[in-house]
Amino acid sequence: MEEQLKDVYEVNDFVAKFSCEVNKFVCSTNINSVYNLYNAIKSSKRIFLAGNGGSWSNCDHIANDLFKRCNIEAHVMSSGSMLTCFGNDYTFENIYIEWLKRFNLNENDLLISISSSGKSKNILHASAYAKSVKCKTIGIFGFQNTYEESKKCFDDIIWFKESGYGVHEISSICLIHGIIEKIVEENG
Repeated sequence: MEEQLKDVYEVNDFVAKFSCEVNKFVCSTNINSVYNLYNAIKSSKRIFLAGNGGSWSNCDHIANDLFKRCNIEAHVMSSGSMLTCFGNDYTFENIYIEWLKRFNLNENDLLISISSSGKSKNILHASAYAKSVKCKTIGIFGFQNTYEESKKCFDDIIWFKESGYGVHEISSICLIHGIIEKIVEENG
């Protein structure tokens, strides 16, 4: 019983430290970049989200909430058959470019890219394409040494430096949920 209680406290302590780490990253983000993301979300006609793995799952969740709760048109490539079709026909590095072309991406749109590393070629290629059609681009990244490499590809970057996968993924969703809650509150 005493050993089990010790385990309970260890797990609780670990989770509490993890939560504090997420809070630290969310609260230490560049406030101008957060405000730019907020304004871009509110002012864009359509929002497109791109990510891989856990970041892709976050994109799917965010698109759902932007559409349902904020009445903002939001899209994510969430079909497995579409992902494999585009990957097979255009290579995985270009799936988002080809997907965005189908929507006639333009200067009234916003591309939000979420990537733990900030180095994913499909994300960087998508942003380069979006910028070529004057679409606003914002990246949300983590890890050390990715900021300098990624900043030339995006109009703005929110960077959770030195974060691991879990901290980055939770921080990203936390940050955007905060913006969504602000928009919901404003819309009454």
